Amino acid sequence: MQSAVRSMNLAHHPYWSRLWIVQEVMFAVNLVVRFGSLREDWSTFTTMIKARGANTSPALKVIKHKEQFYDGNPKFHQNFLLYSLMSEFRHSQARIIHDKVYAPNGLATQETRVQVDYTISELCLALRVLETITSRTNSGITDASMDRKKAIAFLIRALELNQRDASRLKRLDTER
Repeated sequence: MQSAVRSMNLAHHPYWSRLWIVQEVMFAVNLVVRFGSLREDWSTFTTMIKARGANTSPALKVIKHKEQFYDGNPKFHQNFLLYSLMSEFRHSQARIIHDKVYAPNGLATQETRVQVDYTISELCLALRVLETITSRTNSGITDASMDRKKAIAFLIRALELNQRDASRLKRLDTER
């Protein structure tokens, strides 16, 4: 019983809202959950969370994604588009804006990834992602419905660009 209570407390812990946790869980093969003195294997933890009805817990979202996307094949991430992953995890917590791109980038299909570079500005990052998610040359792997205006609006929200950078992104795209 005490283990179940601790598991429920952990399921609602802000830890699960961190964006990098998604990647860590998705790539892990043998997961063990530890929280204080609690030690549960992933299967036991997920069964307990689901049985207890923790439907609003941040942990359940991660659990569902792991179940949905990972089928035992280590190359499971080859079918994921960067845009789709950024959109799916847009509400996850990240310390810096670059992580909103680079954390899901590691799960994305090789053809839709951007080069990781933490030294570039947020505007430059937005431009790189814009080119990637609207490119039609990536072996047809991009979102066919993604036009540039929709992509710009998405990036302004997802990357939480300030007004100045948002205006510059729109202007630079128009000048293109």
